[in-house]
Amino acid sequence: NLEKQIDDRSIKIDENQDKLNVVEDKVFKDFCKNLGIDNIRQYEEKQLSKQQEKAKKRLEFANHQSKLQSQLDFEKRRNTKGQVKKYEDQLVADEAGLAELEDEEKVQLESIERTQTALTEAIEERENFKGECEETEIELKEIKKILSDHIKEITKVQKLVNTQEVNLEQKRAERHGLLKSCKLQDIKLPLKQGSMDDIQNPTGTQTSEMDTESMSTSTELESMSSQAASKIYEKESKIILDYSGLDKDLKDFVDTKEIEHQLEVFEKKIESMLNTLQRITAPNMKGCGKA
Repeated sequence: NLEKQIDDRSIKIDENQDKLNVVEDKVFKDFCKNLGIDNIRQYEEKQLSKQQEKAKKRLEFANHQSKLQSQLDFEKRRNTKGQVKKYEDQLVADEAGLAELEDEEKVQLESIERTQTALTEAIEERENFKGECEETEIELKEIKKILSDHIKEITKVQKLVNTQEVNLEQKRAERHGLLKSCKLQDIKLPLKQGSMDDIQNPTGTQTSEMDTESMSTSTELESMSSQAASKIYEKESKIILDYSGLDKDLKDFVDTKEIEHQLEVFEKKIESMLNTLQRITAPNMKGCGKA
């Protein structure tokens, strides 16, 4: 587990280094172009190589100079004027070469100073760019969060709309069933608009047979296409019932439970009336049979 964490951390460091290299390439693009190099890392390696080469040459030169001086001192002790003159000339030449190297070094140092100044400015620019990137990333996260919240809200509203549409479709089916039942039982409804002829069977035909009345409205509507059911609902939507004949207290019901309770009361009253009607009709039928 620890090795995996170390590997993951190494991969993350490499990824961040790659991202940093990309940012450095963008920041130092013009600078590297002027120097004729591919990227700032090549410049750093080149400067390091130059410094190392100069240090090596200076060491070699110092060793050579020390060797010549030792030889010169040795030859002086031997009192060999010719050899002394030779080494003195060599020393003068080496000193002249050293002066040239020092002049060249001075020029190189000035160039390095200018380059270092440009590098410092580029680093500052990179830091500013990095800060802007971080601010942009924070802003992007906030925008994503807001977008996510909006999407959740839209999804919530869409679910609510779908639920309402399903409920509305169910209410239309229930209304169709009630209207159809009234028509089949020849119950005249008080209407403000429309007529009983606007009440259709799912097949589009009208019938008054009792076996048709017993069919399940929901089953019939399920057997229809949604387009056919929509046409029936659209036509029946023109039917507006007249509730002016209802008592005021019946029209004041708002709660669904109160409406369902009152409906149960009406159903019981209707059932009682039907039972009374059957008791009244039955003796008359027996009398007709005797006659």
